[in-house]
Amino acid sequence: MSVNTLHKSFRACATCTLWCGQRTVDASRTIIRFESNQKGECAGGGFNHLQMPPMSSCNRYRQWMK
Repeated sequence: MSVNTLHKSFRACATCTLWCGQRTVDASRTIIRFESNQKGECAGGGFNHLQMPPMSSCNRYRQWMK
C-alpha cells in the first residue's frame, strides 16, 4: 500500500471535510497523508453517499480543518 501526501489546499477528496476516508495530518497541520488505494464515503458533497477515491474532486469541496 502506498501512502500519498497532499498540501491541505489541494482540492481533492482527501483534503475535503466531506470525505470520510482514513487520513492523517502532520504536526504543522498542512500536509494530509492517506493510502492511495482506499475509498471513503462522500458525506454531502457532489458524490453524496458514494465511495470515492482520495484524488477525486467536485464543486462542493470544503477544506478539511483538522
